[in-house]
Amino acid sequence: MTVKETVHVYSDKKSSERFYRLLPAFGLLQGVFFLGVGIISLTSKITDEDIVQIKQESEFLEWLTIRQKRYQKVIVGVYLFAAVMCIAVCSMYPSRIIKNMWLLKGGNHIAVETFSRFNMFKYLTMPLDEVSGKIMRKESTHTVPLKFKDRYAMYVMHLDKGVLHRPDLFDYLIALKREFPKN
Repeated sequence: MTVKETVHVYSDKKSSERFYRLLPAFGLLQGVFFLGVGIISLTSKITDEDIVQIKQESEFLEWLTIRQKRYQKVIVGVYLFAAVMCIAVCSMYPSRIIKNMWLLKGGNHIAVETFSRFNMFKYLTMPLDEVSGKIMRKESTHTVPLKFKDRYAMYVMHLDKGVLHRPDLFDYLIALKREFPKN
């Protein structure tokens, strides 16, 4: 199908840009919190005198304190893992939300606008052969995930917040399920 001019297929005007801009900062704060708790756990020293004193209060607390002393490095590792995951997920998620999508002149390529860091937007241009819809638009009322070839994660369109200006073009050209060859 040949398209004579660039067509605006999808726009997301209702999503809160503020949320997607603040999410990485929140993830960083949460990561710093987990990192701080891990450092406190690592630097707190439990002596045998503390265990004797805790034993007088409760056997359960004694059991818990001994386990905490034994698995101290594991606990710190869990906190460090949680910190890294919070920072990574909260900084990558906004860049996977599709804000605008255009079918470019000629009908063989699309352009996608997503959120990016530092209050910017990221623009991707790719051939239609490298875009695959994972589910049909009519199967989902909220989101439609799109897979782009050579990209490690899905991109998401929010149908409940966004507007499909040309649903016919989206259904028959862009959101087709395509199989990518394994490299």
